[in-house]
Amino acid sequence: YEILGVGREATDSEIKKAYYKMARQWHPDKNPNNPEAEQKFKAISESYEVLSDPQKRHIYNERGKDGVQQAQAAGQVDIGTVFRLMFGGGAFDEFFGDVCELPMLKQMTATMERGGAPEEDRAAARAAQEQLRKEEDVYCKQLAVKLMARLERLAADGPRAFAEQCRKDAMELCEAPGGVELLGTVGYVYEQEGKQYAGRFMGLEGFFAQMQEKAHVVSTGASVVMEALRTANMAQTIDAKPGTVARDEQQQKELEAKMMKSGLNVVWKMGKLLLEERVRRVCDIMMSAVDKDKSRVEALAHALMKLGDIFESVSKAEHKAAKKAGKAPANPLGL
Repeated sequence: YEILGVGREATDSEIKKAYYKMARQWHPDKNPNNPEAEQKFKAISESYEVLSDPQKRHIYNERGKDGVQQAQAAGQVDIGTVFRLMFGGGAFDEFFGDVCELPMLKQMTATMERGGAPEEDRAAARAAQEQLRKEEDVYCKQLAVKLMARLERLAADGPRAFAEQCRKDAMELCEAPGGVELLGTVGYVYEQEGKQYAGRFMGLEGFFAQMQEKAHVVSTGASVVMEALRTANMAQTIDAKPGTVARDEQQQKELEAKMMKSGLNVVWKMGKLLLEERVRRVCDIMMSAVDKDKSRVEALAHALMKLGDIFESVSKAEHKAAKKAGKAPANPLGL
């Protein structure tokens, strides 16, 4: 609480706001060659990881830092906290929601809770999948309502105010864990979806937007598969029987570290792919809600394109600035 500068009774919103403010101030990218800033940023991130998770916060309030560490060692801490911190730490909740609500990640955590064992009852497994599908549909409808309200609210302020607010929001999102990458992902989907729906009035441009999106999905999916295969091959190498592979302790550690990095990269790429799919679904639901109102569809499509274009432009600019400065943009995995 002291590190984030909040009281013990602080709300989730107050904690999140304090974290973003402190993280922007002490981020290593803004304090190069400053070990003190690096340690400060690490402490801020660790504090937010504890206080942003109800389970960890309860343990901390009852037993302090040692209690949290003991709970982690005993496997009592929800793996969802790790996923949330990887994918924006909550900053993108209005755009793609809670990453832990994705059906595939729900299935993954359920499997982990069973110790890695698959669901033996096939009927129960199918029922569980259908329930996850229904829950995702409801979740996406809620996000669609938020997106429509956001676009119409911004559009009502006029083109100039709309652009200024979008850029301001984009810069704040860049400060979140993985923010630059995620901003570009959301922006890309918004722009493509906007073009497709505006394509009803723009002819071939909407058609080409659809083709470009399909090619992007295939390419990204292939990249995830290749990374997963690479990780699987490394795992087989590590699990090789003693004596079959000449490897000293240092080489073993290096290989394990490499496999861990590759595994995290798979989670990162897969997560982004799943979130892209969700954002597309949200856009489709939003547009289908006003499908009979041609003027409203056109207005929302153009607003979506504009928002996407700004998000993509800011993301590319941050990448370019980071590359020029000789450092990677903020990425939760350092990949």
